[in-house]
Amino acid sequence: MKKKIFIIISILIVMCLCAGVVVAKTINLNFSQKDLTEQDKELKTKIAEISDTRVDFRHNKQETFENQTYDISFKKFNSENSEIREIIYANDFGDEFKYEVETGKLCEARIISKVVEKNENSIDIETAHKIAVERFPKKSDISQYTQIASKEMEKGYFFWYKRYIGKYETVDGFSMTVGYDGAIVTYHDTTDSIDWDKLDIDEKYIDTKMQEFATQKGITKIKGDYVCMYQGKVCILCSYGDEYTSVTYVSLEK
Repeated sequence: MKKKIFIIISILIVMCLCAGVVVAKTINLNFSQKDLTEQDKELKTKIAEISDTRVDFRHNKQETFENQTYDISFKKFNSENSEIREIIYANDFGDEFKYEVETGKLCEARIISKVVEKNENSIDIETAHKIAVERFPKKSDISQYTQIASKEMEKGYFFWYKRYIGKYETVDGFSMTVGYDGAIVTYHDTTDSIDWDKLDIDEKYIDTKMQEFATQKGITKIKGDYVCMYQGKVCILCSYGDEYTSVTYVSLEK
């Protein structure tokens, strides 16, 4: 049980780090934009301390999702330390939108205001699945992903796809909850976290890299848990030791 909890915690840490750790910094800001509010300046100052992004984040903004526009405001960052990489906006209805700080990309949405109860007119899971597949990122080939969830939940039908390299799970994934009326209730997209076109790695290659690392460090027991981005490089998160209670990252880049 302790081992399972350890792995879960490790994966959660990786999800915060997968886009790379952003080193805290102080930048001299030039608030030359005349339309900036005091709240905008405060937010930009916070962002500048942890990122040199050129995305023009404001305290209040609009998001158009599934042809509906939402008025949202800055709520929080995904973390309070140097692992910050996402900024979260929300509205008074409980809807939340999460963006990558570096790129401004919408990577996650929770549209609570769209949740409806199931009734005799509700769509079935097959129809919901078609809706989810239609919204799968066009730049990605769904055949290269493994469907690991397809089930009915309280808010609707949940579908989850993950990309694997042999037996190894990766940070690359897509999930969606389709409401009983066909509306998108939740959305998560990390399909572009790693540029697979620039990589040529397979399960055997990962095994070799881990064993090379273990030999160099005098480690007798090591196993790979998760392929991710760490400090700007594609790595495999590894646990090692007699009870696999230690964690490290092994670069997979050639």
